[in-house]
Amino acid sequence: MPNCEDFRELISKYFDGELSADETAELNEHIAGCEDCSRFMNAYSLFLDSVPEDAEPPAELLSGVMSGVRAIKAKNKKRRRALIIRWTAAAASFALVIFAGLSLFRGGYKSRLRRRLFRCRLSRGSDGYGARPRAGARVPRRQL
Repeated sequence: MPNCEDFRELISKYFDGELSADETAELNEHIAGCEDCSRFMNAYSLFLDSVPEDAEPPAELLSGVMSGVRAIKAKNKKRRRALIIRWTAAAASFALVIFAGLSLFRGGYKSRLRRRLFRCRLSRGSDGYGARPRAGARVPRRQL
């Protein structure tokens, strides 16, 4: 069974003319038995009677509301820009970490170590006495 809060919403819809015949009958039945909702409906009716049909809001209200909307929009734009910068920096950092990790795990460290050892051997010569291999000759690689 609906509570009084639900019927207060129905009261508002009643005065707007949005209720079906069944809902109107249910509302009238509830108001007949509920003193609080009956008082609320009377107060709502008096309020609506006191406001003229052709009442226009003051011009200052529109300008005040629009200035508030513009301020919120500017604030959200600044937040959005800061968020984009933050996510771009995070994505660039992530890409850098992935690139560095791939270069290391693809044999980056060991390959560099092998190249250094190979250059050392070439500078001394493959026979250890300073003789260098001829250009284009294959020098066997040793496992580390």
